Amino acid sequence: MVGLDYTNVVDGKKKVLFEADEKTFFKDTFLDSEYSIRQDIHERFKRFSWLRGAYGVTGPNKRVPRLHIYVTVKSGKRTSQVYHEIKQEFKCDPKKFFELFRYF
Repeated sequence: MVGLDYTNVVDGKKKVLFEADEKTFFKDTFLDSEYSIRQDIHERFKRFSWLRGAYGVTGPNKRVPRLHIYVTVKSGKRTSQVYHEIKQEFKCDPKKFFELFRYF
């Protein structure tokens, strides 16, 4: 199978996932059994100094055509910096799984 390589650590086991498994990757990485953001993910979000206000799970739209997380970003923080930090923290392509909103 050809696709992007995503690595996900679930229950201490490393899993390599492909584009066809994006939905599985998202659910396994970020959501609990009730499709809410897992508590450990909330804790990881608290580390981001640029996070302002709301964040949560939302459905597909024109920008991100799949289930994803929206985050509210402090005004003045460069989009590239935010994406870099998300990529470092969650080991995924942030443009596929996160939508950024600006807090003014």
